Order: sequence, then C-alpha cells, then structure tokens
Amino acid sequence: MINNFIRVPQRPQPLARQLRADNFVVVDNTDHTRVIAEADFTSAPSTLHEKAIYLLEGRLFQVERLDYDNRKAYVRAVDCDYYTDAIRYDVERMLARLTAEVPRFEATLSVVRCAGAMETDPDCEFVQGFCSAVDVDLTNAIGFTTDAPHLAPLGAPIVIYGPGKPNQCHQVDEHIAVADLEAGQACFKEVLLRFLT
Repeated sequence: MINNFIRVPQRPQPLARQLRADNFVVVDNTDHTRVIAEADFTSAPSTLHEKAIYLLEGRLFQVERLDYDNRKAYVRAVDCDYYTDAIRYDVERMLARLTAEVPRFEATLSVVRCAGAMETDPDCEFVQGFCSAVDVDLTNAIGFTTDAPHLAPLGAPIVIYGPGKPNQCHQVDEHIAVADLEAGQACFKEVLLRFLT
C-alpha cells in the first residue's frame, strides 16, 4: 500500500505552520487528544470516512468522525486485522507517474458506480439468528467493499460472512486455506438448517 499520509514532526513549532490549510488533520482520541498525522485533501474522504480503518506506522485506528468543514478526522486505536485502502488514490498516482514517464500515455479515471457504507441492525432477528448459528457473539464493521450495498435495496437484512482472511483479498498471493473452506462450509450448512427447517 502506498502510504499517502505525512507524519507530523515532533518539533516545538506551532502546528498551524506545519499543516496545509486544505489538508485534514488526524486526531487520536485513544488516551488523550493529540494530532498524529496530516492527510491530503484529495485522499482523506476515501481513507478517513467514518468507520474506516486507518493505518499509520503499523498501528490501526478506526475513524469515529470526519469533520469535513474543519478538516479533522477523529480516530481511536483498534485491534483488527485489516485496514481501508484507497484504491482510487493509488490508481490516480500510478496514472500520474505513467503520464510523466511515458510521453504518449494518456488516461483518465472515472468512477462509474460508487457504493456507500451500509449497516444491518445487529439486533435484527436474522442477524441474531445468523450469529447464533455460526457461534459469533457480536458483529463488527468492515473496512472494505462487498456486494452488500448493491443488494440493500432488496430490503432483506444482509450479513457479510465467509471463509478466508480479509487482508488476503485482492493480493498477489490471495488464497483461502482448505481448512477455512471446510469450516465455512460447516457454518453455512448450520445457517441453512437453522433458517430452512
């Protein structure tokens, strides 16, 4: 992943002189309030939206609130095994590099469809039954996209669940262990038996 965030220097300079006015300040509220980074204006909405998992120097933070008007993202340290990756930003940087290096190269990037965040009520009867069937106590937010936002208009509750590790998705060495597939098969069987019998 290309880390497009700049670490705020630990110098006794006034912070206001270090940050660009249009960039976003990342504020950590874990133990006490402190500025931990600055994110550029163009990438902040895709990497610092609410519930995004933000990676900084090997530590993970969940975005609790993005204050767009005041250019601040409020985060709290979390323990999870994934982070939000700004794919569009990475592609734009790659295209800019190619345009600079290859004189006849031309390309534009446009978003054809954008899926927003969605959430199924964790107290919903279906969610409770599903979690019980797969022996999971609670639900949590995920920091990647799925088909769920496109299926939401159907009006049925949606649960994202399956074998594999989220940090393996779309990687060069993407794979799912056979043991994970077998465990997933057993879970789906239990879900089907619970809801269809």
